[in-house]
Formats: sequence, structure tokens, C-alpha cells
Amino acid sequence: MDEGQLVRFRCRVGRTFSADNVLAGQTENVEEALWFALRTLEERVQLSQQLAARARRHGLGKAADRYAHTYQQASEAADTLKRLLVDGQERTIEEATAQRGAALSAANI
Repeated sequence: MDEGQLVRFRCRVGRTFSADNVLAGQTENVEEALWFALRTLEERVQLSQQLAARARRHGLGKAADRYAHTYQQASEAADTLKRLLVDGQERTIEEATAQRGAALSAANI
């Protein structure tokens, strides 16, 4: 909806929201999703460690190595996400995404 200088959005049930409210809601949803992703990665780290230890106890070296690799990848991803969420709260998600995109582009050159 365009009401003169104000931009408003209408949801499917007819409620209207200002652009700032929509952006704030989206930011909150993104942050919740990132915290959920961090919890999931931390659970993956813990499970992979347990599975690797169990596989080693049973003499399953290849399986243990595979679980250890999964543990390492999940641990690195969780650490990166944790730094973004906890240590780098002054940076916006957009800045972090743009920086990562530039790094990936540079690596592909």
C-alpha cells in the first residue's frame, strides 16, 4: 500500500504494517533462525563426537574417520556462526554476508 509518503504492507488477513515493522520482524526471524542453526550445529558436533568414539571402540576406523570429519566441519561452522551471533553483534548480517561473498568471489578467481 502507498499512503502518500508512507509505505505500508498488508498481510493476508488484512492487518497493515509500516516498512520499519516489517523489517524489524524479518530481522527477528533471521536472528531466531541463526540461533536455531547454531543449536543444531552444536548438537551435530556432540553426536558426531559420540559416534566417532563408539566406532573407534568397535574397531570401525573408516566410520570413525567419517564421523570425525563431520565433527570437524560442524565444529568449524558452529564456531563461525557463534562469532557472528555473539562476538560480532555490532556487525550487521548484510555486512557479514557481503564480506563472505567477496571472499568467495576472490577465491574463485
